Amino acid sequence: IFVSFNTLRNDNVYALDTKTGKKYQVTSSKFGALDVACSANGNKIIFSDYSSQGFNLAEMEINPDQWIPIEAIKNNSIKLYEDLVKQEKGPVLSQNIPGKNYEAKPYRKWQNIFQFHSWAPFYFDYFDFDLKTLQIHPGLTLLSQNQLSTATTSIGYAYRDNNHHIITKFIYKGEYPVIEISADYGGPPFVYPDTLNASVSTRFNYNTRIYIPVNLTRNRFIRGFFPSIDAGYTNSRIFNEDKQIFDKGRWLMNYRFYFYNYLKMSDKDLFPKWGQIFDLRFVNSPYDQVNYGSEYSFRTTL
Repeated sequence: IFVSFNTLRNDNVYALDTKTGKKYQVTSSKFGALDVACSANGNKIIFSDYSSQGFNLAEMEINPDQWIPIEAIKNNSIKLYEDLVKQEKGPVLSQNIPGKNYEAKPYRKWQNIFQFHSWAPFYFDYFDFDLKTLQIHPGLTLLSQNQLSTATTSIGYAYRDNNHHIITKFIYKGEYPVIEISADYGGPPFVYPDTLNASVSTRFNYNTRIYIPVNLTRNRFIRGFFPSIDAGYTNSRIFNEDKQIFDKGRWLMNYRFYFYNYLKMSDKDLFPKWGQIFDLRFVNSPYDQVNYGSEYSFRTTL
């Protein structure tokens, strides 16, 4: 039996004599030998020999007399791990492994949806962090992710533009459709004039998104689409000309269908060589059609 694996410094081809149980090193490749196979007549082995120019197809006569027994191979590698093992506390290389019976318990998804694991002494958008812009503000950020990696939560406080913000976002991908819930409380206050006095209100924005990501990627084309529905609320006010008062709060609905299809890119490509994007939207305010109308939009990129 011929196999290839890494033992000392690189990969080589090894052989196992099924009759005697002895093991041998067959190749002594400088950089690595992989993907071994036998020829049709059984007299040669064929493998991939790695070099500075990449992988080359190589062959070798099957001659057991030239093979090196595993016992005769010297291990000249520098054992850097030995110093690290001495620093560890616990049975790293101990032969006496403690035995413990762990009780099997049912995993309840909704009971374990939050598992806070990290925090940061500043605020940043965990779901949309960009090293180019570095949108970091004084504050605090708490992060949670369940053990199945299907629920992610970010809770933060930010001092931004001389105003206080409490920002939170929750994403659940355990089932279809995907659910995203976000809220932002704070910012420049709203001041509403009145006949007697002015009222002050703290800004509050809330948004829920439900969408189904469908991935149709195949071969060299990256393809897919996702329909989504956004429901957003803000407590800002608008002056109602008919009633001559300020109406507080408004809901906006955003219906979207997004389709993409483009060629896979290499590391040197800035944009795909060929592709299409179709983006169809419909926005309206279902509870206030007097002050707000509806809007259709279509965007395409070819």
